[in-house]
Amino acid sequence: MFKPKPVVFLLAAIVGGCPYRASGQRVVADGISCASCRIQLDTVSVLARSGDSIGFTYRSHVGIDSKSRFIVAPTFVPGQTAVFDSQGRFQGALGRAGPGPDEISGDIDFVLIGRGDTIHVISRARTSLIAPTFERIHEGHTLPGHPQAAVVLPNGEMLMQFPVYVAGVGSRLIHRISQAGEMLASIEEPLATENPLWARVRTIALADGGRALWSAPVNTFRIKKLALDGDLLDVIVRAAPWFPDWDTYERGEPWQRRPRPRVSDLLEAGGVLWAFISVADAQWIPREAAGDNRRTSSPRNPSDAYDTVIEAIDIQRGTVLARQRFVTVVRPTGNGPTVYSYAEQPDGELDLILFRLRLIR
Repeated sequence: MFKPKPVVFLLAAIVGGCPYRASGQRVVADGISCASCRIQLDTVSVLARSGDSIGFTYRSHVGIDSKSRFIVAPTFVPGQTAVFDSQGRFQGALGRAGPGPDEISGDIDFVLIGRGDTIHVISRARTSLIAPTFERIHEGHTLPGHPQAAVVLPNGEMLMQFPVYVAGVGSRLIHRISQAGEMLASIEEPLATENPLWARVRTIALADGGRALWSAPVNTFRIKKLALDGDLLDVIVRAAPWFPDWDTYERGEPWQRRPRPRVSDLLEAGGVLWAFISVADAQWIPREAAGDNRRTSSPRNPSDAYDTVIEAIDIQRGTVLARQRFVTVVRPTGNGPTVYSYAEQPDGELDLILFRLRLIR
């Protein structure tokens, strides 16, 4: 039986890291500019399974509303969204798989908390709305693509990432979507050399309180800041030897083929740009050569294959303040500096652990 790894840190503290300009972009060296800084995760809450009807999977995402309630989807039940209070106590669940009333068509990819605490449930190329009262699921809307990432703007519109051809313009990667699922505008043109399988996938996050956005390809440590009309505002290129660029797709599960670094998430909070990088587990070995224990442990557990490196980048100075490696998968909720991870219990059930992400100077 898989036993969860403790959340421990490996802190890199290399002095240096001053940025320099190259071709209109800020190149940030791999050194650490704040030798005394460290990244800390303070436990906020634990969301444990609540009876036989509620359970989590390694695809469960967490959102937080203005009342500090935790909204989780998908759960172990297809089409279901669950809500927990600020203390982690189960409050209720809504939805099931299907095309009818209070049903969600297709697998749920993630949830977003929008204006007025409206819950946006994204399932494949479809979005459904749940009112803050958590009483019913409103009729869903078909999207023009299957989003790989999405954020909600302060006005209730959404920014979604999926490649699509726009007539008279060409291919675009990021789109402003109305609450009714209509595509209002499209920005960010892919590079001509990008492999469509991976390099055209972007990680996105709000910048400047929703007046702009951050965008990064998953396969290279190069982060753009874009205005909502698509104007380029800034480019931060991390010169990180441990993150070589890659542009070819290799088939195979991450337990069989060593995972390459990926920009999995971005978050702006407190004047810091947080970059979440998925890297191969420090003790990664192919599953076939891992011994009986490893082969029979749950193949669902991403922490068997991935660690998470979190960097705190000073936006104004363009330097890396701190970097730490967590021996588990860590993801932001999209609501301030609250992040979450998974803990598998001896019986195979999952808990979701919520943390407050802090930079200790």
